[in-house]
Amino acid sequence: MREAPKAVLYLARLTIEAESPLSVASGELGASDVALLRDASGLPMIAGASLEGLIKALAKRDGPAAKRLLGDENEASRVAFSDARIHDSKNESVSGLQLNVIVDPVLKALLSDDPIKRDHVKIDGSGAADAKALGKFDRTALPRGTRLSCELTMWGAGTDGDEAAFVELLALFRHPLFRPGGATVRGYGRVKVDGAWWRFDNPAGDADKIWAVRNAPYSERRGGYPFPAPRVTQVDQLEINLRSDALWRVGANGARTRTGEQHFGRGGATNRIDPSDVAPMREVSIRWSNGEGEWRIPGADLAGDFVLPGSAVRGALWHRSLFHWNLAHQRLIDADEPDAERRLEDALQMPAPLLALFGDVKRETSGWKSALIVDDIVFQPSATEAIDHVSIDRFSGGSRRSVLFDEELVHCKGPLPPIRITIDRKRLVSDRVDASEADKAIAALRAAIDDLCHERLALGAKSSGYFTGSIETVGEAA
Repeated sequence: MREAPKAVLYLARLTIEAESPLSVASGELGASDVALLRDASGLPMIAGASLEGLIKALAKRDGPAAKRLLGDENEASRVAFSDARIHDSKNESVSGLQLNVIVDPVLKALLSDDPIKRDHVKIDGSGAADAKALGKFDRTALPRGTRLSCELTMWGAGTDGDEAAFVELLALFRHPLFRPGGATVRGYGRVKVDGAWWRFDNPAGDADKIWAVRNAPYSERRGGYPFPAPRVTQVDQLEINLRSDALWRVGANGARTRTGEQHFGRGGATNRIDPSDVAPMREVSIRWSNGEGEWRIPGADLAGDFVLPGSAVRGALWHRSLFHWNLAHQRLIDADEPDAERRLEDALQMPAPLLALFGDVKRETSGWKSALIVDDIVFQPSATEAIDHVSIDRFSGGSRRSVLFDEELVHCKGPLPPIRITIDRKRLVSDRVDASEADKAIAALRAAIDDLCHERLALGAKSSGYFTGSIETVGEAA
């Protein structure tokens, strides 16, 4: 009599913690142009299908064994992905309709339509704001520190190949390109994943053990194996280390609580704490301490969550990279030339290699996803200072009557946290861009970063935001 094949259950449990805003869109319009996906309780979530799709894409490039587990158009996936559910302030995953949703401080805050809302502007082919498209929009996201957990299961025959493929799949959750949600090239979706996996050779006999694992807190790793490091190919990771001894600001209009005391302007320095017209960018976050989460709202102090968004750095590098590309290719223009205006218009158009690096807006059938990711950083300034301004008439150059405003600037005595840049070389090199052109695009980017590090390129508002620093390669995969 032929023996029945052995049934083995592979089980993995993992927790995803947002290290930058996490925006998993529902596809529906809500309080913002991009609204969050939510469960029946109204709490944000990540659908299991979304996680499976992201892992499948990574498996195609860096997980050949894992790819075979995930099926294709003719075969179903062997791995089941649960939805990723939000954690409450006690660090417990919440599923279904529960009473603590309306009283838990973290869950209550996440029930709001927009835990975080960021404004964005659509970009045209030259890297500037697209005036024709009138493309101002906003995006809702989950704050840093948000935790969500999910579970993966797979049935196998207990072979070495099954186990190796499952472990390879789990490693992809630690891949530098594993970034759930949308707008990841703008700095969203950077996460930290902590997980463990188990193998049960006798699932029927181990029912009690399986139940214990599934009902334990996600932080419980008893008897489980850790996720291994992933195999990463054709991904470069750089870090920009900046510091500035001057005042600077990246922010937007809107009254914010002033965090400093010194106010400079008419009458000299005075002590004043009141709303500023424009202020540095700050965001809410969830802080974890001793296993409990606290919803932190920036207040009238210097404590935490001043943000330099990756999109602000990315926009500046985009323009300057085009300058260095034109310089390297001798696309120089003499204003006295008869066709100078046409040549200038051509020089302002991004060439294909830079479009492949920075991305291109989708128009009907064309469009490129960016191969470049610039992450946010969160920093703490040494002080803030508020400066009064007078609005200037653009035509006469004189002051406009009764149009006064003030802005709040930050001062940082030490270096800022490193700004991480990730370049997906595999996406950059394609049928439209060969390896040599890709290298030239990266060289133009590095030259732009060098300008940023030597006070030749500013970040943020007005004429402030000049930095000194250096660029370091922290990860380069063959």
